[in-house]
Amino acid sequence: MKTQKLSIFEKEIDELNKRLENHYELLETRDRKWIKDGIVDLKTYFESNYKILWILKEPRDGENNTGGGWSIVENIRKVRSEGLNKDSSATFHPITYVTYAILNNIDEFDKLDKNKIYKEYSKSLKNIGYINIQKLPASSKSNNKNILKYFNENKVALLDQIKTINPDIIICTAGNDTFKKLKESVLSDCELKGKILINAYHPAQTSIKREIYVNKIIHEVKTAYNTVCKK
Repeated sequence: MKTQKLSIFEKEIDELNKRLENHYELLETRDRKWIKDGIVDLKTYFESNYKILWILKEPRDGENNTGGGWSIVENIRKVRSEGLNKDSSATFHPITYVTYAILNNIDEFDKLDKNKIYKEYSKSLKNIGYINIQKLPASSKSNNKNILKYFNENKVALLDQIKTINPDIIICTAGNDTFKKLKESVLSDCELKGKILINAYHPAQTSIKREIYVNKIIHEVKTAYNTVCKK
């Protein structure tokens, strides 16, 4: 029965990816192609106790916003989740710690063994969905006003992606204004009601210590989950 359900989910994701491709190819230029995102490993995500979707701002690639034409989730699945890519650790270490902690019911950053980040914890990345609001190559520093603009302009495609991925937990790191718009959409959509929605800094932030960042998300997810279970 589980296999049958997985096959249905696979078909839904395949159809989603075709819709996204049709949408985002219209935004491409000769030197700037969209970077595919979504579920890192479909079977692992489908069978996960908690389906977690991370929403970030925009991807990086070549100079002057050029490049693209590749899949960020394929890179995460084949390379980063195997502990083979240590680039962008400022972004992926916090994501990995939070994800591993939620999946394994660990409630404090101090209880995590930091020596296992590549050997064990990185494998938890196969359990997540990972999407960007703006999916074409961007500069090294995002403008939150532009991210909100991209959300509004591509809202239908983004909500289609989120609904089809169907996460239990949505961790939005795309800025406060974008989070507010996303929250409005989630609360007004019957297919998205009941999702745990967390607003967080971008994982590469430097405003607070990593320990505080990780603990804040873990505790908010736990509190929200307990609230949902009591209803």
